[in-house]
Amino acid sequence: MGIRYKGIKYLEEIFHITRYTDFSNLRLVQIGDLFIRGDAHAYGIRHGKAFNYFKDLGFEVKTIDLGIGQERIGPEVLQYDLSKPITEKMGEFDFVIDFGTSEHIENQYNLHKNMHNLCKINGVIIHSNPSPNYGSDHGLYHYTPSFYTQLARICRYKIIDVREMTNDYWAKDPPRKSHLYSALMKTRQEFPSEQRFGDAIKYLKVIEGREKRTLEKMKKEQLEKERENN
Repeated sequence: MGIRYKGIKYLEEIFHITRYTDFSNLRLVQIGDLFIRGDAHAYGIRHGKAFNYFKDLGFEVKTIDLGIGQERIGPEVLQYDLSKPITEKMGEFDFVIDFGTSEHIENQYNLHKNMHNLCKINGVIIHSNPSPNYGSDHGLYHYTPSFYTQLARICRYKIIDVREMTNDYWAKDPPRKSHLYSALMKTRQEFPSEQRFGDAIKYLKVIEGREKRTLEKMKKEQLEKERENN
């Protein structure tokens, strides 16, 4: 999980579109303990963690990450399972940032409901996730423009932007794997039912790769342990 230079430029563009220039009274939550990746460092962004990057912009920052990935999470991280409803009271946020986390969460309904509930009315949820043109079996899902347009329709989000791009979208960068970017503004409190959410989830591409096989193996081992304990 991380933010490359193209992600920094995308965030700057969305901040400009939404007319935010002063972030000192705004709250931001990261979905995943994000790193600033190498090509961003080449452009003068020296932060190691996105937490510190957003904090230096002026945001009050929170981070949610279960902490089961390969990279160590920071001590400030809230270790909540995004595949289950978050019941802890965290308040609402002006920005909810998902750069490379959603594709690893099996229960997409609870994940997106959690992000919706964390976002305040007129707040913005920003995603960057692999598209079907990503070029590898990374994650459990790859995302399409139709997924986000349908999600916006059933949740009544205002679409600020939905686009697919590689790093060569900004001419200085070499081409890299394709990502789907979106910025959606929340306009109402209610989140649709799981059945209604199905109108969007059918536009996800399910990835039959190593991560799914690992998840299925973990589930099988957990089931066997439960049987032994009973």
